[in-house]
Amino acid sequence: MRGEQERHCLNSIKQNFANISWHGFSKRDQNETEASLFAAEQNPESSKFPDFLFDGGFIEHFQVTSAKETSKGSRYKERENYFEKDCEQRLEELKDSLLKSPGHNEMNIVTCKMDCPEFRYEYYVESFRKNWEHHVESLKKYAGEKQTGIFLIEYQGPLHKVMRHGRFDSFYHLYLDKDLLSYLSKYKSLLHYVIFTDRQNCEAINLKNIPSFLDTIPADISFEAGNLKRTNILLSINLDLGRCTDVST
Repeated sequence: MRGEQERHCLNSIKQNFANISWHGFSKRDQNETEASLFAAEQNPESSKFPDFLFDGGFIEHFQVTSAKETSKGSRYKERENYFEKDCEQRLEELKDSLLKSPGHNEMNIVTCKMDCPEFRYEYYVESFRKNWEHHVESLKKYAGEKQTGIFLIEYQGPLHKVMRHGRFDSFYHLYLDKDLLSYLSKYKSLLHYVIFTDRQNCEAINLKNIPSFLDTIPADISFEAGNLKRTNILLSINLDLGRCTDVST
């Protein structure tokens, strides 16, 4: 259902607000952004840009991925949806088998493994730019208040690795990605802030001040996509004293 993912992401940002890393923000800008995040309400016209509104501005949420995207969307999301439906079907089959069993001690375990697509940093850059430009076009057509504009970008996929001299240095942060930051800086006349989350870390970028910290980024780093394995273990237990069915990941 449209709106649930957007609300979930924004609520997660608010709950972990103290852990946001700020880049190019004055204390005043940071306080104003905090007030905007907590004042934002969902757009009553759910099918229209933007996702959230507050006095003087807006928040628009979108997702990016490091899996290849097609006309149908992310290959990762496509396979994830199939995987979850398959797990649900298998769980129902385990429940039916449990109910039909004669009642003696029995345990059944089914392991579901997701066939994950290839993840690449290059796919991430493609996804980022494509989705960014799509939402920028919507912003250009938007006639509402936009004194303060925020794009809330949610990355889905395995964490990227920061490599230095061929060795793992840390996990990816947008503020270390000089090429993407330079790209974002070109839109500073249209948009004010970007909040980027990979569901573990969250950072805020002030577009107008990107040039002030570009030179602090190490020149000898590169990025690689990580790997992802998705496994669900379905467990059914049939005991003489009772019956239960459980599912865990």
